[in-house]
Parts: sequence; C-alpha cells; structure tokens
Amino acid sequence: MAVYIRNRSYHQTVKKDTHYHMMNGNKPDMHRIKKFGSIAYVHKPIVPSGKKLDDNFRLGFLIGYLEDQTGYEVYYPPEHVVQHVEHALINEDIVYKDRYGDHYTTSVANWIFNIEGAEFNNSNEVEDNVNLSENYEELEEKPT
Repeated sequence: MAVYIRNRSYHQTVKKDTHYHMMNGNKPDMHRIKKFGSIAYVHKPIVPSGKKLDDNFRLGFLIGYLEDQTGYEVYYPPEHVVQHVEHALINEDIVYKDRYGDHYTTSVANWIFNIEGAEFNNSNEVEDNVNLSENYEELEEKPT
C-alpha cells in the first residue's frame, strides 16, 4: 500500500510530476484514497426479523485497502474484528485516536460540560447540574 501511494504522490526527484504519470501517461486517480484511521460507517443488510428503527450501520475505522479488490479494510473495535467491505461512508474528520486515545474521557467530559452544563470530577464520572439556568442565556424577545 505504501508503494501504491508513493507512486501516485509528487516527489522532489521528479519535477512537477508523479511516478505513475511517467509510467502510464495519465494522471493517477486518488479519489478513493482516504486518511488511515478515519471513522467508517458500514451499511448493515436488512434482516427479515429486524425492526424499522434498528441500527442500519456498523461503526468501524479504516485500516487499509486490498490491491486486487475495490473497497476498504475496516476494523471494528468492540468486536476486535477486521472485515473487507466494498461500500462504506468514510468521515476523515474523526480518526481512531479521537475515540480511543489517551485524552478521550477528558475531551468528552469537557464537551458534555460545555453543551449540557454537567460537572466533571477526577473519577471520570459525569454529574448533572441541577440548576441549568446559569449555563443558558434567556432570549430578550420571542422569535417571530
């Protein structure tokens, strides 16, 4: 995989060109290359016994590609399983370390505090504020 990306990337020895373009005569197609570790939403097939509001996707992380097949290699952290999928929605803004990094609990607690007005203590527990009126501004006039 590293050679695949390197041949399609610009390099200082080849001025304003890629190795792929020099070998094949056309520009490389990079639209399927995504950031490694990005979050992947993989569609779950509908089962006859399923209900309308059941989950219709699995949440995983992109860990690679197969050279001879289209699609992605996706890692599912809860099951510790790697699966090859052909269709997945990849969000490159969220990566594995954002969800499972060292500072995950602190960042989540800060987010909850900023959004919901909860208090965070050092035991990694979130306690709800009883008085939420301090954290929200009241509107001067009613919206029309």
